[in-house]
Formats: sequence, C-alpha cells, structure tokens
Amino acid sequence: MKTTTAKANPSFFLYSIFYILYSFPLSVSALTIFNTPNSGLNFTTFSGKLADIANAIIPFLIGIAFVVIIWGIFKYVRNAGDSEKVAEGRKVALYGVIALFLMFSFWGFVMIIKNSLFG
Repeated sequence: MKTTTAKANPSFFLYSIFYILYSFPLSVSALTIFNTPNSGLNFTTFSGKLADIANAIIPFLIGIAFVVIIWGIFKYVRNAGDSEKVAEGRKVALYGVIALFLMFSFWGFVMIIKNSLFG
C-alpha cells in the first residue's frame, strides 16, 4: 500500500499567520461591542452597535483589498514575459481596485445614513 505525504506549503503558512495576526484584534473589538451593558435596546442603540461593528470590519476588509492590489501588481511585474500570467495579475489587481472602491463606497454610504438619521 502506497502512502502519500503532504508537502509543506510556505505560502499557506504565511497566509495563516497573516490571518491569525490580523483577525485577533477584530475579534477582541467585536467582543467589547457586544459585552457592553444593555440597559435599553432601541433602534438608535441598535443602529449604533451596527455602526460600531461596521467601523471595526470595514477597515479590515479595506486592508485585505489593498493586499490583493499589491499581490496583483506583484504577479504582473514578476511574470512580465508570460502574457497569460500578466493578464492574470492585471485581473487580480483590477478586482482589488474594484473591491477597494466598493468598501469605501459602502463605508461612506453607511456614514451618510448614520449622520443624516442620527446626527
């Protein structure tokens, strides 16, 4: 019977470390949002808590979109001779720019609604 062993993937290890390091502060801040005393839950306090959650999550997602842009540029420059890889790097960078635009748009839209409804 033939057994196979999995080879160590250094990029998976780096991504895992990156995810653990950058998701821990997000989870701690989410715990502080939900552990506050709840004397009276109404629409204003509920929307305030949702805004606090969005203010914690959106910068994290913006950081991920920025890393995707950098990764696409890196792939574009690294594979300058291969046209398929260059197109793939360009596509990754474009998806990162679109994601970054959507994150900033969403964050701005939420802040406009929050400021117009709740001052």
